[in-house]
Amino acid sequence: GRGGGGLPYVLDILVVAGGGSGGCYYWSGGGGGAGGLKTLSQVAAVKNTNYTITVGAGGADNVYYYGGNKGTNSVISGTGITTTTSAGGGAGGAEAANYSAYNGACGGGAGVNADLYSGGTGSEGGDGGANAIDNKRRGSGGGGGMSASTGDGSDSTYNSSTQILKGGNGGNGLAWLNGTTYAGGGGGGAAITSGTFGDYYFDRGLGGSGGGGDAAFGSPAYNGGDGIDGTINTGSGGGGGVKNPSYVINAGSGASGVVIIRYIGVQRGTGGTVTSAGGYTYHTFNSSSTFNSGS
Repeated sequence: GRGGGGLPYVLDILVVAGGGSGGCYYWSGGGGGAGGLKTLSQVAAVKNTNYTITVGAGGADNVYYYGGNKGTNSVISGTGITTTTSAGGGAGGAEAANYSAYNGACGGGAGVNADLYSGGTGSEGGDGGANAIDNKRRGSGGGGGMSASTGDGSDSTYNSSTQILKGGNGGNGLAWLNGTTYAGGGGGGAAITSGTFGDYYFDRGLGGSGGGGDAAFGSPAYNGGDGIDGTINTGSGGGGGVKNPSYVINAGSGASGVVIIRYIGVQRGTGGTVTSAGGYTYHTFNSSSTFNSGS
């Protein structure tokens, strides 16, 4: 029953990896890709067993002229369960294609200089968006998220009728059994190469649902801004940054991951932050640790 003790009892497990940070370049940087999200359902707990939990870090933010950093993996392992690894998210792009860094669980958005690039490829979720170039305008793609239907980061666009340069939005994340959405992609930045801020219109890329960071926008000659960090412990990507020559600009950092274990009824195991809701006990791990199933 729901309040019964003893073993066996069954576990639902969420494993979210760290998201990639955004890129930051003199024009604009791409959004970071979200970390991977994998689940295990109705796994029988084994008596007196320690389950080893590794929570992946988000990619650190980088200053201008650099692409982002990939997130790191999250893992759960132990007797009676399948070792499950979610891969870190891809880095947001800067001035050139570097697909080994931009690829990840979800792909990072393409950065922009003078060439057109597609975004990174997602091995578990969405791909990153492509950049856009029109004369003095430079826009970067959004990072991918884990949604099965809307996880791809969107491409940057330029509308010649409205003169609006739009950075790509991050792909959307994925909701788990607790009703919370995780692993959204970061937004891509938008900028012009010269002229005052008022010469053109900008619309920065927004982070995807689940915690993706918004991008910056502006003219690097007169304005610029930091990308916004992904929301902590969601595995989301950081937003792309736009450089300002007068001070240092950072891209948004990728969010750290999370591992959550839940089961029906009162608390039986130990480890992590323990809460209860809707007849379930939840063990939330925001950093690497151990879950013990109890006796």
